[in-house]
Amino acid sequence: MGRIPHWPTGRSFEVLSCQAVVRAHASNPWVPRFAELVGKHRPDEERGEGEVRMVRRRTWMSDELTTGCARLALLALTAFGGSGCDEEPAGAPPRAPTDLMVTMASGSAISLSWTASATPGVTSYHLERMPVGTSTFMPVADVAGGATLIYSDASIDPSAAYTYRVRAVDGKELVSEPSNEDTAGPPPAGLQVAAATPTDQGTVYRYGVHTSLALDENEDPAIAYVGEFSTSSSGDTAKLYFVRWNRTDYRWGAPLLVDELGGLNLNHPNRQVSLARDVNNGRYGIAYTVGYDQIWLALSGDGGLTWAKEQIDLDDAGSDAETSNPSLAMANGETHVAYWHWCIKAWQEDYTCASVNDSHAVVYMHRAGVSGSFTFAISPSLPQTQDAKPWLDMALDENGEPGIAYFLGAIFGLGSPDWYNVTLAFWRPGQTASLVTDSVNQQNDTSSVSLVFLGTRPVVAYHLGREAPPTANDLWLSQPTDGSIWGTPLPLPRDGSDITIWYQSLATDSADNAFIAAYFMAGSGNGQFGGPKILRSSDLTSWTLSSPDATLIPDFAGEYVDTAYAGNDKLNMVFFYSNTGAELDTGVVFWREP
Repeated sequence: MGRIPHWPTGRSFEVLSCQAVVRAHASNPWVPRFAELVGKHRPDEERGEGEVRMVRRRTWMSDELTTGCARLALLALTAFGGSGCDEEPAGAPPRAPTDLMVTMASGSAISLSWTASATPGVTSYHLERMPVGTSTFMPVADVAGGATLIYSDASIDPSAAYTYRVRAVDGKELVSEPSNEDTAGPPPAGLQVAAATPTDQGTVYRYGVHTSLALDENEDPAIAYVGEFSTSSSGDTAKLYFVRWNRTDYRWGAPLLVDELGGLNLNHPNRQVSLARDVNNGRYGIAYTVGYDQIWLALSGDGGLTWAKEQIDLDDAGSDAETSNPSLAMANGETHVAYWHWCIKAWQEDYTCASVNDSHAVVYMHRAGVSGSFTFAISPSLPQTQDAKPWLDMALDENGEPGIAYFLGAIFGLGSPDWYNVTLAFWRPGQTASLVTDSVNQQNDTSSVSLVFLGTRPVVAYHLGREAPPTANDLWLSQPTDGSIWGTPLPLPRDGSDITIWYQSLATDSADNAFIAAYFMAGSGNGQFGGPKILRSSDLTSWTLSSPDATLIPDFAGEYVDTAYAGNDKLNMVFFYSNTGAELDTGVVFWREP
């Protein structure tokens, strides 16, 4: 910066005041213009080729000289067309560092960089942080050496977010004002929109359906979902997206398009997208339905930036038999996929679908490694059952071995009311299937099931209308009592007369505490809580009821709900939300437990 003319160098002034003297041209006399302590100047001053110099006027008490003579000089110089000064008053602290930014954030460390203070003689930088949700900055480190402008903070809680700032310290231990602030960490607790319904992609029918949740290497959320659009040129079409939380930037990333799905014109309400992540190699996978007769698998080894896609369903010479409801699990470099197939049993016996009563089944597929062929197995029927229903879920036990829960219809030829019976089965591929429960001859046009393992013991939560109290498609929980023998279904509590239906997600934490999120979609709304309805239990017997935030989502909510526990035993939940009258935007809604 330019030096102010006649600035007294080589001298120290403990207390002083300033006077600006100006002249419009070098041939004109100097005219004093007093610059007050607050830095005021006359706005109507003639500028022309103005110059400014500072002269000593009289002595002031140091507590009155709040801005310093150099700052007053800069104000006066700027007022008359100058360029500033390069002097600091004696005893002034250094200028603050600038451009503080988080350069990398993980679950183990947060790295930062900043631009040095413009004041010579800085000997260190004092880094401070404040946990998000609090109000006090605390010291993190003193970074020695004025040339060191980076620091990696490894003393973080991986489940906490932090706001940082930095100060410069000179050789006299004078400390600057703080720099700008920057924040990094996991998403904030509570409800938030992870991907809002777009306004620039034509007519949107539903955006955020078929949501599926996984946790990344930092145990931050990653979500796969579908947007359904209607355009005048191509009709109804669906697109598969992937979005994840960016811990470094402390925001949701932009949704990435994974694939075009055509029209998902399926009558079955279950999820047509299943997202998984292999914690052993960090690879993401998405199993998904294309059209109504194809199952595809997309894999990503770069955090979801790019995807390799392949069709994996058992296709019979281009037949258009319906396939749907894929479920994906990945562990130890192995890929497990289960999906429903309209005609697989008939194909296996070289029959057409129409000629065989028991043709629908669940197909289980397994591949060891990233590429190569899949092996497959077909789900068995149980006595008095046939034709698997397109409602299923798959999970891996603690040893990485799969299990599948699925529904079956009644065997052909039974009279009323037996032909209405729907059976829930559990199957480990390579073993026989076991009976979980049935609907006691109550008709069920739609049901859904969620499966987890406690070690190697399976537990299922499911929607199934049963002719046993309570009725009307209530929510149940079942677990085996001895090996393959399952206990009596446990009816789960309602919230007043509010009904949950079709979608539920069961998750357990490291202490085997259980959590069920269910879609609140019907009833009078006279319950205590909004949707999704949340049920918790420490023993799988006694359950309490709540919701994420009844003030933000007081109405029906929770469609396509999915859940996952993080390592700190706090729950993550995602669902599709379409209530345009609420405070939240429509789209993909994420909730992180406080």
